[in-house]
Amino acid sequence: MNAFDKHRMSITAWCEECESVFDNRWDVQAHRQETGHKVNVREFVITGRR
Repeated sequence: MNAFDKHRMSITAWCEECESVFDNRWDVQAHRQETGHKVNVREFVITGRR
């Protein structure tokens, strides 16, 4: 990456115990608290040009 690249962190998450898929941390935390399920979270960087 250089000074002209823009980037941001994003996540993808899925529940191991049901078929749910998430794209933000708020939904992941709510699902964990409501159901007690284990959720896998993967972080990644999205890059682009300005």
